[in-house]
Amino acid sequence: MSNRLSRINFSWRPLIAACAVFGLSIAPAGFPAIAAAATPPSIAVVYDPTGSQCSCNPATPAFVAAGFSATNISQVGMLGGGGNTDVWPVGQVGPSKVTGQTQYVSITVTPSTPAKFETLTYSKQSYTGQGPRTAAVRTSLDGFTTNVALVSGLNPAGFDQITFDLGSLPITASRVEFRIYFLDATGQDWADLVSTNRGGAGLILIGELAPTNTTPTPVPSYNVTQARPTETEPKP
Repeated sequence: MSNRLSRINFSWRPLIAACAVFGLSIAPAGFPAIAAAATPPSIAVVYDPTGSQCSCNPATPAFVAAGFSATNISQVGMLGGGGNTDVWPVGQVGPSKVTGQTQYVSITVTPSTPAKFETLTYSKQSYTGQGPRTAAVRTSLDGFTTNVALVSGLNPAGFDQITFDLGSLPITASRVEFRIYFLDATGQDWADLVSTNRGGAGLILIGELAPTNTTPTPVPSYNVTQARPTETEPKP
């Protein structure tokens, strides 16, 4: 698989565009520095598969925000594997018109307190022209029965910066597994996860811990006639 990289002309534009969406700037220190400077909606987890990669091994998180824990990325049911550099090989994905339970990429995130997830972005690269044209996300919150988000019109032979809208998900304190399905491939092709070293943005989960409930501060009542608090004033 590594020889495929010579045929790919990656650009930093997708990363710049992705960061612009979140109000972030690209810094040499990488995603931890970017995430630390972010304002809500905040980065919860980042996977940025730089260096030597193999589809036989899961990709590890590059950044996990305080209050969250996250597993490695795994892939289930793909038809073939391989190695690459600065790109995590995902595939091969076979033809499918239905979001099934057999081929998907998975991450699991656990918040320490109730959290609200907003978006999930995935930098995808296909190669042969037979790649997926649609992608969908389902979660363990409903047993993976419905699409939380679906994006169509993907490039079956090139790069896509895919953004899944997770706004319909409820606030939850539960452990959540996110599964990404790639659909509408006409043959066997890859759906590789592209790192920042190759002009992508990896996988980014946007979300934040929900504010905790607090007891409201009592507001003193006023006597309309006297226009002063009815509470007893402290003695000097």
